Parts: sequence; C-alpha cells; structure tokens
Amino acid sequence: MSQNERDKHPFLIFITALLALVFSTDVGQAQVTSNVLRRVVMIQAGDLAGTGFTIEVDGRQYLITAKHVVADFGETGSINVRRGDNSFPVNVKIFRCDDPIDIAVLVPPEQLTVTFPLEPRLVCF
Repeated sequence: MSQNERDKHPFLIFITALLALVFSTDVGQAQVTSNVLRRVVMIQAGDLAGTGFTIEVDGRQYLITAKHVVADFGETGSINVRRGDNSFPVNVKIFRCDDPIDIAVLVPPEQLTVTFPLEPRLVCF
C-alpha cells in the first residue's frame, strides 16, 4: 500500500461511517421526533407570546410553557393556542414553579395535541 493510499484510508472510513449514519433510519427515533414536533404549540396570553409543549401524565394532557408567558394571569386564564394555521382559545388552570424557575404548567379542559403511541421494536446489532 502506497503512502497516498494509507493517507486516504482514514478518510474512506470516515465517509463510510458518515454515509451509514445518514442512511440508517432509526424508526424509533423517527417516532419520537414526530411525537415531539406535533406537541409543540404557540401560545398567545394577552400581550405576551411564547411556545409550549404538551405532555401526558396519568391519562391527562398538560401544557408546559415559560412562567413569564402567563405572568399577567392569576390561577386561571384564557390563552390562544396556535398549531400550524389553526388558532383557538383555551381556558386553562395555571400552576407556577417557585422563583427563580421560569416554568408554568397549564391544565386545559381537553386534549390539545395528538398522541401517537411509540411502537416497540427489536434492535439487533
């Protein structure tokens, strides 16, 4: 093997590994990404706006956002939730973390985003 061929060897290994990484679609990661992206919403709370995301706990959906987004509200409020081109009002209960943590948990009366089940899959190496 010539010096030139030996110099190319690490580069070829790198390119091969990179191509394998790019073209190996992990279905589990795709499911998680799809779930996460569909749970993110825009929130308008009076003059303030921000983003939030939904989570499920014990069969109930909650909306997590920054506490400063709902700073003008008391224990309840009416926000506008936007997903894509759709915007709709939602009355929520508001639970705030103690300072200095800037997190609020909003409790809507109904589910705001879709929930896709994650399909189990066997991974073999």
